[in-house]
Amino acid sequence: MVISYVSRLNRVKVFISTKAYGNMDFKYSLKEEVLKNREKFFEDINIPINRIFFFRPNHSFKIEEVKKLLDPLEEISCDGMFNFYHQTGIACPFGDCLPVIIYEERFRQIVGLIHAGRKNLKILEKAIKYLLDRNIRPNHINVLIGPSIRKESYLLDKEIIEKQLNEERDEFLKACLKKGLEEKNGLISLDLIKSAEMIFESLEIPPENIKNLPFDTALNSFFFSHYKAARNQEKEGRFLVVAYLNI
Repeated sequence: MVISYVSRLNRVKVFISTKAYGNMDFKYSLKEEVLKNREKFFEDINIPINRIFFFRPNHSFKIEEVKKLLDPLEEISCDGMFNFYHQTGIACPFGDCLPVIIYEERFRQIVGLIHAGRKNLKILEKAIKYLLDRNIRPNHINVLIGPSIRKESYLLDKEIIEKQLNEERDEFLKACLKKGLEEKNGLISLDLIKSAEMIFESLEIPPENIKNLPFDTALNSFFFSHYKAARNQEKEGRFLVVAYLNI
């Protein structure tokens, strides 16, 4: 099964693999197996794999801009990528972090894919400013949040959150994290989506431009999840998110 999303003007398409396609990350399987899984997935969504730019997340604030097509075995190390090239896509393997697709399709036709987690949430602000710096108006920017761990599952020890908040120097980011926190059975529940939405709101992205695919990776059996694998002592794996510029 493939999870798919099509933008209003049909210029951006998003495709998300499920467990049925197997692991999509070279870190957790042999390269030959991952390539076979990826090739099957791209065959099913009818997109040539050689039209895709792959990147590997490292929980950083680094965002790249597509420069050239890469070999399917080659991946750029970063946590975000923007693409202007028509009939091409960008892809990244995910577990529980937020896959955030950010795009403008009416005038400039640009799409970005961001890997955002608790430790690098500020990358979302950087990604939106990347578009604003190119004179794209906030009301023309669209955001899609893909499958990720949700507040019902994302439970942390209070000490972990307190340590991060104490070390965080950006007061606004600290406020965003705090907005997503809630005590639950002696632990802290973290709503990363609520924190992300506060960042988008601060940059004047209209709420109606923000869409959310309601899948909790830690609960849904269709998706790989680091949290779920650790809890159930399962083999690790990652699903693939593809953002494609359909022009």
